[in-house]
Amino acid sequence: MGPLEEFSDSIGQGDHEANLDTSTERCRAMTFLLELLEVFPDKIAVIELNGVLWSDWGRSERITESLAAIGAVPTFSLSAAAMA
Repeated sequence: MGPLEEFSDSIGQGDHEANLDTSTERCRAMTFLLELLEVFPDKIAVIELNGVLWSDWGRSERITESLAAIGAVPTFSLSAAAMA
């Protein structure tokens, strides 16, 4: 949350786009593993799941791939998704 809070505080000050880029890069550097799993290893449990589809939705193409895998049609423009 730190980078997002810093970005929120910076709105209206300086180069808005550069501030957003900096915050985005800082968020990318923070991973689920480092920020959660390594901090609370005693709170983690693992279970096997069957019939569950997993996808990292970091890119719009992955969302459309996930929808196609379950036979769903996107309700958004695929060309708009490619630009996101």
